[in-house]
Amino acid sequence: MRKYVMSLIAMLILFVSVNVYAADISELTKLIDASEGKVVLEDDYEGNPTGIRKKVTIDLNGHKINAILGIIDDVTLIDSKGTGEITSDYADGATVQVVENGILTVDGATIKNSAGYGIAGYDNSKITIKSGKIESYNSAISGNNTEGTLDVTINGGVFTAKEGPAIYMPSPVGCKITDGTFNGGISVRMGVINISGGKFIANPVVNDIKSSYMKQNIATGDALFVLAGSYTSDYKTGNKLDLNITGGEFITENKAGSAIVIYDLGKVKQDVTIKLDGSLVAKTNASDRGAFDILTLSDLGVENIDSAYNNKDLVGLADVTITGGSYSTSVGHFLSSDYVMGQKDGMYVVASRSLTIEVPTVDKKADVKNVTVGVASSDGLKNILEKSLKDSKIDTSAISPEVIIESTNLDKNNIDDVILDGINKALNDKSKDIVLSDLFDISVILKDSINNKKVTLLTELSEELEFNILVPKALLEVKEGVTRTFYIVRYHDGKAEFLDTVNNDGVLTFKSDKFSAYAIAYEDKTNTNAGEVTGETEVKNPATIDGIGLALFAGVFSFVALAGTGYILVKKHN
Repeated sequence: MRKYVMSLIAMLILFVSVNVYAADISELTKLIDASEGKVVLEDDYEGNPTGIRKKVTIDLNGHKINAILGIIDDVTLIDSKGTGEITSDYADGATVQVVENGILTVDGATIKNSAGYGIAGYDNSKITIKSGKIESYNSAISGNNTEGTLDVTINGGVFTAKEGPAIYMPSPVGCKITDGTFNGGISVRMGVINISGGKFIANPVVNDIKSSYMKQNIATGDALFVLAGSYTSDYKTGNKLDLNITGGEFITENKAGSAIVIYDLGKVKQDVTIKLDGSLVAKTNASDRGAFDILTLSDLGVENIDSAYNNKDLVGLADVTITGGSYSTSVGHFLSSDYVMGQKDGMYVVASRSLTIEVPTVDKKADVKNVTVGVASSDGLKNILEKSLKDSKIDTSAISPEVIIESTNLDKNNIDDVILDGINKALNDKSKDIVLSDLFDISVILKDSINNKKVTLLTELSEELEFNILVPKALLEVKEGVTRTFYIVRYHDGKAEFLDTVNNDGVLTFKSDKFSAYAIAYEDKTNTNAGEVTGETEVKNPATIDGIGLALFAGVFSFVALAGTGYILVKKHN
């Protein structure tokens, strides 16, 4: 029995040792130094902080590294198994630190810090995140204004901060974000920040800005916030901030913050330029905050403001341009006269007052089965449409005007009898041999581009537009010796009329300034004379029997006369 117990204990010891053992991090450093640029982990590693000073790709391969890593070269972290992690509980810094011009690329790995930051960049470092997860107590990615520059590019991934913003960018050079999920939002102070996508969710943990505005890394309860006028910088561009947002969602659901906010602190001079455009969405459920705000400490109702802040000469300098986006609250007071704000699905949508145009075009080389209509040229089209709107006295001041020109094929059996009878009468009056082929409609529609609602139809324009029609191949096929002529008939205001039409290898071109129903018709004519050429070419008649006889008689007569003259000359000579 004792022997059995000892064997069981030995097995348990072996089992535990196999599952908890991790190689010392120094062994990983040796593998990296000896590699040719790629290391695939076969063990877990742990130990003291270590620096990676070689260009290398490290595949976690499902394994774990429990250590602080310093990136001092060009390092790529991937995880081919999807379960690998780099972890630490370092409260005073980051699990992965990029320093001394280091370059870090993360594509699929998971980085965690239960007490501090996930990744931090200093000393002219670069960080690129393509995919993966970064989870931390403080910010998942962070910089430091006093420790050099940081350049961040994020194309995907999930970033989660328990407290604080998921991304904290206090330093130049800047940050470019195209996608990703940011649980905790983002805080920026300077540099060039370009955001075109991603979802930024404000942290539910809220540090009251009224009492924490002098702190460095705080969670304000906003999806994106700028502490403007708080830091200086020795970088070549100084502390200038260029924030450009053209996409992404900025969501605040903690009833405390804004979706996007500039806290204008007024401690130091800072040039701040904000541009909001495109498809960005900004929402807040706070009753006393806006989807986009610029707030001074006075606006916030801060009492006993520190004397270093809220300098009246340093606040109110932010340059804000809003040219697009959707907002849960009005941003009308930020708009220039060139832009208008409307409502759609409970959101305030910003768009240009300038006319936009959508017109059909045709590929002349395409083999079409149905009649296809396109605008021949868009040169000057906008001017024509703007003049037509003005002449029609249509007010577009409260909308974002969009004119759409569209063509619809019509069914002969469903078209209004009055229109069909009018077109048929015009064809019969011209020739009993003309055949009605196809019917179509051209509409010029004015819409409000904000909500895509139709405002009115333009049935007449101030000038004619030129159109192309692609004729189906089957309609172009005629018997040998037959010429087919195409016609375009327009029916407008009770009148059917033929339009000048040019046929260029199956592409019909015509002009019109009135829009309703149109018809394509054709007439076939047999070429009765074999040598006849239609069009502008001269038609030459073939020789007749009478003509041949006359020519033959004249020739014989000339020959006989010539022979007689020769005979007389010979006779005289003799």
